[in-house]
Amino acid sequence: MSSLTLIPPSRTGRSAIFSSSSGPRKALFDRASNSVSREPILPDSRTMGDKPFGLKMRITFWPVAALIFGLSLTACGVTDRRAAPSNLLDTRSLIVLEQPPIIEARGEQELGLVRLQSTRLDPVALSARTDARVVGAEALPYLSNSEAGQKFLALGAPRAISRGSPPEICPVVGVAGGAGMASAGDAAVASVRACLAALDEADAPLCGCRLMALDGMLTVPQAEMAYAGGTTARLRAPALGLDLMIVAEDLGQSVTLLRDLKGPVGLLRHGPDGEVELTLAGEPGRVFEGRSNAVGFRRGRLAERIRVEDDEGRAVTLLIGFSPAELAAGAAVANAGRPSG
Repeated sequence: MSSLTLIPPSRTGRSAIFSSSSGPRKALFDRASNSVSREPILPDSRTMGDKPFGLKMRITFWPVAALIFGLSLTACGVTDRRAAPSNLLDTRSLIVLEQPPIIEARGEQELGLVRLQSTRLDPVALSARTDARVVGAEALPYLSNSEAGQKFLALGAPRAISRGSPPEICPVVGVAGGAGMASAGDAAVASVRACLAALDEADAPLCGCRLMALDGMLTVPQAEMAYAGGTTARLRAPALGLDLMIVAEDLGQSVTLLRDLKGPVGLLRHGPDGEVELTLAGEPGRVFEGRSNAVGFRRGRLAERIRVEDDEGRAVTLLIGFSPAELAAGAAVANAGRPSG
């Protein structure tokens, strides 16, 4: 029957020697190579007593301790959320990078490059980067709260979403994906193409479209995922005696609630091609119709200038999404863009 004796660590290394009388060779666990080598050793009376031969095993503490610790975390269901291979991600989790790739096109002629760059994105390789981590959609407000983002999240892979660039002056989004797409490259090209097609003639020379997310990968900095559910608005209707600073709250389904501190002021509904309808709390039964001219994005929300009239020609002007400073300086009106119809 063999015996086993623990010899204390030496002063020069974090290791311990296990000694056994089961044979004339020793096993050395090399910390640098993580390998075990065996070589004959001379009897050591300090560790072997009066046994003629012995077996000594040198084991580095730190790798073994780390292995045991890691196995214990796994057994307890604890995982490293900094990064994970794509096959571990669900449709509402994305890999986020501190320095994501820039995939952007300013016209049809650059879509080939979009395809090439997007097909080279390897989620497994990206998840192994030191600046990679995995976050849930709830930490990406633009995707979880905006209508375009929710549409992207609802799609199965391959899927992609793109937005006008620079977003401050390019108010367009493109979403593509699902079973009809053969590959991630197809989805990326389709979303960028849809985004570019949404630009009007006046904006096209100034704007491009950048890929924001592809399958389970975010391709813009996380800071660009901001989304203001409620934003500042100004409502002016001289014929009705109104000049209000209010809040415009996105209710989804292209409906915006206009309210002040006392309660609802009106309800705005967006239709196709920039058409809008406004109803006001103080004008029951009356509908104001007109158009919205989107200017760009502010904290993920479209900044828009809206002009509507009722059947008597009384006009209401709405500025939505601009910062209070822009509204106070009149910059919203100056930068409201060109009429879209």
